Amino acid sequence: MKNGLNSFNKAVSLCLIITLVFSISIFSSCAVKPYDSPQMQNTEQATIVITSTPAPATPTPTDEPTPTIEPTATPRSGPQVVGIYVSGSGGRVLLTEYKTNWNRGEDIATFNTFASNEPLLNYAKYREMLVKEWFSYPDAKDYKIGYTLSYTLYSGEEFSITIRKPSDVQHTEYLEVYLYDSVQQSANAGWYTHLADENIDDETLLYSFKLTPGVKIKEVEKIKLEAFVYKYMDESDFDETTGEYIGTVSYEIDIVRR
Repeated sequence: MKNGLNSFNKAVSLCLIITLVFSISIFSSCAVKPYDSPQMQNTEQATIVITSTPAPATPTPTDEPTPTIEPTATPRSGPQVVGIYVSGSGGRVLLTEYKTNWNRGEDIATFNTFASNEPLLNYAKYREMLVKEWFSYPDAKDYKIGYTLSYTLYSGEEFSITIRKPSDVQHTEYLEVYLYDSVQQSANAGWYTHLADENIDDETLLYSFKLTPGVKIKEVEKIKLEAFVYKYMDESDFDETTGEYIGTVSYEIDIVRR
């Protein structure tokens, strides 16, 4: 009996030992190895940076500059063209230049101003021609004729005179100027003389411009003559400081010494 008990005890002990060994083996296989721990992994791994691409920005609209509105010019219904003429073959001839002698005591020329740029105006009664050309424009009665006489001396000195009435004429020792209203003054088809300031009225039109050498004509090298159209009693066609014509209806010729 004693031997049977001893055998039983040995068997039990053996079973306990086997069970213990099996349990230790299972525990060891499930344990995390030290080098598998995240804290123990290689810290020199490359850092991956994820950059999100921003959504395209909506451009801010650029403010367009406000356009400058130019003032509207006052409508003009007077003569739109003007030309300087002299009597020639077949009628009144439009000039670009006029060449003649400049001798003291002899007129250089009498120039006629028409509201036209036609190369040739056929002969007709002079007064009728002037009236027809000028008053073919609406409101022509509100507009006048003026002149700019420019000349240069051999010394290089230059002069420019704006002429709207006889008293505007200056430096007559170089050039003498005589103005005529060839419509009103020739109404009786008789002799008429040049205008003075007291002869000027609302209806006067300086259709004719006579140029004569002055006593110092030998000192003059170049001459230019400009005829222009301006609105009566309206200074917008003239520079406020110099008084020079700055309007848009004008015509200029060169007067050349032969």
